Amino acid sequence: MVVSLDLDGLVSAMLMHTLLGWKIVGFYDAQTLWMAQGQDDRSQVIFLDHDICYDQVRSVGHHIVQWDDKTRVHKNMLNPNILRGVTYRQGFAQKYPFGTIHFLLACLAAWDSKRIQAHCSSKGLLAVLLQADSSLQNAFTYQRNALEWLDWLGGSEETSPLYPLCRTLLTSRRLLEWGIAFDDQMQKLGFGGSLYTKRRVQAQRLAPVNLEDWQRLQDLLQWLGGETSWSLDTTTFQPDNAQQIKMGRQSVSPTKKNFEQMLKQGKLFSYALISKGKQGLNHSLLP
Repeated sequence: MVVSLDLDGLVSAMLMHTLLGWKIVGFYDAQTLWMAQGQDDRSQVIFLDHDICYDQVRSVGHHIVQWDDKTRVHKNMLNPNILRGVTYRQGFAQKYPFGTIHFLLACLAAWDSKRIQAHCSSKGLLAVLLQADSSLQNAFTYQRNALEWLDWLGGSEETSPLYPLCRTLLTSRRLLEWGIAFDDQMQKLGFGGSLYTKRRVQAQRLAPVNLEDWQRLQDLLQWLGGETSWSLDTTTFQPDNAQQIKMGRQSVSPTKKNFEQMLKQGKLFSYALISKGKQGLNHSLLP
C-alpha cells in the first residue's frame, strides 16, 4: 500500500497492516510520490487516503471527485461520496466530513464485525479517531451532516467500532480535554505549530527520504501504536533506496470548464474537489 503522510493516512495504514497484513511500499502527498524499489506492478498497489484516477491503480479516499452525477469515475476508486451519490454540483454541503480511517472501520465492520471489534478495544483509539482529519472539529461545525454520515456508516449501532465516537460526541468537556492532550503530545513529537490553531495537527509535512523526518515518522507511529494497539511494519520501505517522483500539482478554480479540461490530461494521476474557493480544484500530474 501507498499512504498519505498525514495522521489519517498513517492510522489507516496501521489498521490495514494489523488486520490484513498489508505492507507499506510508498508514500504520497500529491506533490511527491516515494516508492520502494521493485514496485512496478501498479495493479498490486492500493493507495490509502487518496483518490487516484490512473490506469490500474486502486485507491481508497474520501474527497469529492465528481462534478455531477454524469461524471464518470475511475472504476478502482472506493470512496464514500461516490457510494452515496454526493457530487460537487449536487450536494457539496453534504460531502463526507470524516477521514479514511472512519470509512475503513465501517467497511471492515460490515465485512466481519467481531474481528474488527477485537482490534478496537484500546482506550486511546477514540482520541485518535476524534482528531484524524479534524473529525471532531468537522462534527461540531457541520453537526447535521456529521450525524447523517455517522448513521450511514453504521456508527449508531452498538456493535460498530464507530459507536464510541457517536456516544462521546455528546460530552463536550471530555472532548476538549482529549483535544488538548492530543495536541500536547503531537507538539512533543515535533509536529504542528501554535497550540491555538483552528485545525488539529495532522503531521503531513514529512519527506520520508529525509532521515530526520523518517525518525520523526517512526516516533509518531510508535506513539500511535501505543494509543491504538495497532502496528505498521515499515521495513518494506527503505528511505535511502526509494524512488522519488515529483508531481506537477495544480490548484485552480472549480469550474465545470476547468474540471473537464483536467480530466482530458493524459498524465492526470489524482485530483479532488476540496472547496468552492478560487483554488478548490486540486490535481496532480505525472512528469
